[in-house]
Amino acid sequence: MSLIGICGGPGTGKATLASRVHAKVGGVVVHTDEFKKLPWGDQPSAIIAVVRANPQVTIVEGVTVARAVRKGLVVDALIALMTTLVPINKGQQTMTRGLMTILQDVRHIPFVDIYQAEAYILEYLVDV
Repeated sequence: MSLIGICGGPGTGKATLASRVHAKVGGVVVHTDEFKKLPWGDQPSAIIAVVRANPQVTIVEGVTVARAVRKGLVVDALIALMTTLVPINKGQQTMTRGLMTILQDVRHIPFVDIYQAEAYILEYLVDV
């Protein structure tokens, strides 16, 4: 089973995509929002530790995934959702710009549509 990273700015459908894929392939999904209460600099290493400790993890999703990949999280593919589906506030817009900067440093597969991303994941990254 592949380990798939799903990142994108706020409101791009990361959790929706993770849920849709999880429903078809199972495994464990790690939502990086669960690490929000940690100091910003500690979040990537905490995500990496959780993934490494649990071989059942198949999907890691959230804005912080790209930072975790840059800090050493090894994924078979990093899917980047590039289209915001809902209105976002100025703080979320700033977060999205920061993510785009990080994506310049890590290998990723950009998608504008979560359905295309889902089809790609199911066809090329997992055995269904």
